[in-house]
Amino acid sequence: FPLGSPLRSRHVPEAESVGDHSYGLVTLAMLLADQLQVDQLKFMIMAVFHDLGESVPPGDVVVYHVSREEQVRLREEKRARESAAITTICQTLGADGAQYLAVWQEYCAQISPEARLITELDRLEVAYQAVRYFMDGHILDPHEFLDNVRAEISHPVIRELFARLEKEFLREEAQRKQ
Repeated sequence: FPLGSPLRSRHVPEAESVGDHSYGLVTLAMLLADQLQVDQLKFMIMAVFHDLGESVPPGDVVVYHVSREEQVRLREEKRARESAAITTICQTLGADGAQYLAVWQEYCAQISPEARLITELDRLEVAYQAVRYFMDGHILDPHEFLDNVRAEISHPVIRELFARLEKEFLREEAQRKQ
């Protein structure tokens, strides 16, 4: 199994970093919080912290072509590493660290509207990157990303953003085939 982001594992040499991805997600959270009717500050904190554990070695682990049991084992190891990393980071942040850790744990447990919607926006941001890389000329087929994201988002506002992205991609793809 390759290590790295799903896009990097598909041979996009300059794929976004965890920081790039999180910045894009924080921007979406800031701009959409009112429309999604969530607490903007909590939403933005969740966006900052959602993948912070992947910013320390070994980073994100992407699993392909391994048994189901191996996928489960690798995901459990990943969760444990990320939890330890986030806990360590939050301990260095003094009194605010406990609040940030609680928000990250809320995200992991998916127990609030903010947590569930950040997850949907996270998927949308990855689909956006796949389309952007395609538009920039990388040899990448965004269909798999778009198909996965379509199945994972349900909020009408996010679905509308996804529909616009998909429409733009399909228009560009059709033009390239002409």
